[in-house]
Amino acid sequence: MLPAHHTAFNQHRDWYALVGTGLHYGVDLIENATGVAPSDPATARIALDELGFPVRCWAWGAFLQTGTRTR
Repeated sequence: MLPAHHTAFNQHRDWYALVGTGLHYGVDLIENATGVAPSDPATARIALDELGFPVRCWAWGAFLQTGTRTR
């Protein structure tokens, strides 16, 4: 699986997990590993965190200010 790249960034890819030396989109990582996409990015973040992966966020706007994002 290729690491996250700035050309594929969008507002629905805000949580990342560090795997080796690469950052991977949380939802894509879970889907690639299990064959099932998580229901939302927060579910992917929680699962990856519970598995012990360092999880990082790209935050902006309301997400940066309040910790939640609006659609």
